[in-house]
Amino acid sequence: MPSATLLSACRAAVDDWQGTQVHFGPAVSGSMDSDSLTFRACLISEHPDALAGEPNDGQIVAAAARALPRWLVMRSVCDWGTDGTGRSRAHAAANVAGFLVHVVRSGGLTDARTP
Repeated sequence: MPSATLLSACRAAVDDWQGTQVHFGPAVSGSMDSDSLTFRACLISEHPDALAGEPNDGQIVAAAARALPRWLVMRSVCDWGTDGTGRSRAHAAANVAGFLVHVVRSGGLTDARTP
């Protein structure tokens, strides 16, 4: 389960964030990376609340749950498996990195000693 402290800090930082829109919610993860529109449609049908899909998040979550008391996965969706370009991926990465810097600068993590 993601850290309530980290999630709260991110939610609070949205209030004065001037960048791209931020969404909070679940992501689907599995061992398959696919650009198939049919596969994507199937995932969306099976997981209508999912905001993103990423083949590596499951492994990150499993490792974090075992080793870390506090964790949170941040993603910036660039293409939903529809052949995103390097440029769109770089733009998405810059968006999520910018928001992370904003969260840290907002001070919401200064007392993150508790889970």
